[in-house]
Amino acid sequence: MIGTIESPSKIKNGTLLKLGSNKYALTIKVDKHLNWFQKRMYKICFRIIATDYTEE
Repeated sequence: MIGTIESPSKIKNGTLLKLGSNKYALTIKVDKHLNWFQKRMYKICFRIIATDYTEE
């Protein structure tokens, strides 16, 4: 349908991306698990902190 937003299913094994500082931050939940190298590259190249995330 046009104009509706469906809530996504629960994330079993995903990643939490955090942009910004402690005062102003943008947090994005991604339904994709990143390995240690991908997390390093996000931190070094884009200054984005990537952590593991699960919804129970």
